[in-house]
Amino acid sequence: QLSIEDVAAEDFELVVSQNNQGELNWLQLFAPLFEEEADDTADESELQPLQLDIANLKLNNTALTLADNQPESPVNLAVMLSADVQNFSLQDDQQTTFTTQISLDSGGDITLDGQMQLSPTLAVQADAGIDQLSLLPLQPYIDKFAHIEMVSGTIDSNSSFSTNQQEPFAINGNLTLSEVQLQNQQLDENLLELDSISINDFDYSLANQKLAISEVIIDALNSGVSIDENGETNLASLIKEQGDTPADSESAPLQLDIASLQLNNSALSVENNQPENLVNLALMLSAELQDVSLADDQQMPFNS
Repeated sequence: QLSIEDVAAEDFELVVSQNNQGELNWLQLFAPLFEEEADDTADESELQPLQLDIANLKLNNTALTLADNQPESPVNLAVMLSADVQNFSLQDDQQTTFTTQISLDSGGDITLDGQMQLSPTLAVQADAGIDQLSLLPLQPYIDKFAHIEMVSGTIDSNSSFSTNQQEPFAINGNLTLSEVQLQNQQLDENLLELDSISINDFDYSLANQKLAISEVIIDALNSGVSIDENGETNLASLIKEQGDTPADSESAPLQLDIASLQLNNSALSVENNQPENLVNLALMLSAELQDVSLADDQQMPFNS
């Protein structure tokens, strides 16, 4: 057993990287410690698990670099991290309290405040805040699936999340995407612009495969559909082919329910350049749908 009263670390740097096989550098470093050698391994009954207790653990101004080499264009995020952890313990059923502040060089801040239990199974209950977090670092992951460029966009959110043995992941709260602009990489033209999407009072459970949303409000969406002289739309080739992926027959479909979906002050253009059917329309749209659901035979009242 090892008990420590205070641990403090200031102004140090840490690099966490994932190679193109999905292996983390820190797990590779310590992998030999976990390899079982038949001749050298003692009987489990002879070994006692380490009991480590730290009353106070502080991290101040930690420079953390996160690198992911799996995407075709590697991802590198520079993060400043500060954390205050109390009653850290590896003993069973012991609650550790933590507060964390994260600032990303790409833009935005994240705060986490809650409790966690490490043993015998991981359990976390925490509140999370996201302030003006830039969506631009998502570009390498978008590139894998679509010919779409994230030109701008931020996310703000306040939520509570949990994970435990019964519930792998659950989260509820509010979320807003702001000043989003997407571009069609193949045609080098704007694909979509919007002022904001507000997702209010959402509740998601991975165990139940259910997402319930009280309200979705889309403000000032601006998009367009164009058809060239050969009858091909500007949306037809956005999605990249992924090849054959094995079907997961055991996975239940997501149950999605949205009580109210509002579209405000939005514009849609439709342009058909086929010689026999030239069309050029500009539509202004405001609409509201109620009781939106992926369930079969669900009726959706609407006003537009």
